[in-house]
Amino acid sequence: MTLLSLAAECYRARDFAGARQVLESMIEVDPGDLIAHDNCARACLEMGDYAAAIPHFMELVKDGRPDVQAWVKLGAAALADQQHDLASMALGTAMDLAPDDPVVLHTYASLFATLLLDDAAIALYKRAYKLRPGYTDPMVGHAFCLLRQGKYRRGWELFEKRWDLTNGTREYHGISEWKGERCGMVVLRSEQGFGDTLQFLRYIPLVAERAVEVFVDCHRLMRRIVERIPGVTGVVDTGTTPPAADYQTGLMSLPHIFGTTLENIPPPVRFYVPGAIVQGLPRIGLCWAGGSRPNEPAAHAIDKRRSITFESLAPIMAVPGVEWVSLQREDNRLPGPIDHAADFYDTARLIQSLDAVVTVDTAVCHLAASMGIPTLLLNRFDTCWRWLLEREDSPWYLSLRIFRQRALGEWGLVIERVAAAVREMVGG
Repeated sequence: MTLLSLAAECYRARDFAGARQVLESMIEVDPGDLIAHDNCARACLEMGDYAAAIPHFMELVKDGRPDVQAWVKLGAAALADQQHDLASMALGTAMDLAPDDPVVLHTYASLFATLLLDDAAIALYKRAYKLRPGYTDPMVGHAFCLLRQGKYRRGWELFEKRWDLTNGTREYHGISEWKGERCGMVVLRSEQGFGDTLQFLRYIPLVAERAVEVFVDCHRLMRRIVERIPGVTGVVDTGTTPPAADYQTGLMSLPHIFGTTLENIPPPVRFYVPGAIVQGLPRIGLCWAGGSRPNEPAAHAIDKRRSITFESLAPIMAVPGVEWVSLQREDNRLPGPIDHAADFYDTARLIQSLDAVVTVDTAVCHLAASMGIPTLLLNRFDTCWRWLLEREDSPWYLSLRIFRQRALGEWGLVIERVAAAVREMVGG
């Protein structure tokens, strides 16, 4: 068996570290082996190591080789690794080589969207899917830009194209898609992250007005939250056999079904959570990182942009007269009750005992804000669509304040402003 075949076997077994090791040994013997460089870069991407992939892609375009796909891959890896100048150079070169290639257009549009140049991004997304009808990735990118601009009607419509993506959530076979009609039983499918589930649970009472029974498919960590929501008949753990329902739909399709605009967003659904009343200093929860997903390269790249280090919170934690409470699971640098939380219900009970929450854009933000707890969001520059543009408030959560980066990767001013807000809250 050749080393390349061995690397391929590792790749098929999803042993990307093993494949990378084999391919790197091939490159040591022959530094000019472009096939090894290409496959090693792919293995690095699968591991979420964009920085390591970049030198291999650089070899593929060495001396200005007119390899369009290599230039696109280099640009995409640089974009994921927040090397925006390199991404711009690589994708600009790809555009010069293939100005009508839909993949090039889509990837270049993603760079513009990251830089908050939404109108420029939209123009490229539209060109991409007009050149290749049925190419849904740029349609979904277009949807995100529209939603971020608050153009909800067209945004929700295009967002439905997410089901056609190669990584779209599989629908239940044999159960019709619900379009809002009156019916007997409907199953609502959770999709994407925990925060997405928490944000769109607010639509369940509206669904219950049209369906006799409402079941919710969700992760087991969400079960005890979901089963307490008025209108929920039952909960189905994700991955198990669904009930024999009349209809199904995704939770994130409900804004489209109910014609949601900025003016008619339903309030967060309330669920009963007993919380202890704690005497003493004001208690403020802290969450500084989202869930790392190295096996999902796009989501992993976003997590790197939205998360901050624990050490960078020092100016906030220096505010006197506060008891700081960790809401960061699986991180013992600020030990506390979160270490014993078994699910989101336990986390909600802890949040119920707090006076405020300081958090990055993760599920904790949605949970705290949906409970009406004053929530201070440290938000990345290329904001998620749900937080719109330039606003410090949110029509989705009345208790939320948004503190935005003013430049990509620059958290210093955000930290400073949040520290000032906390100081004002506690009267310091």
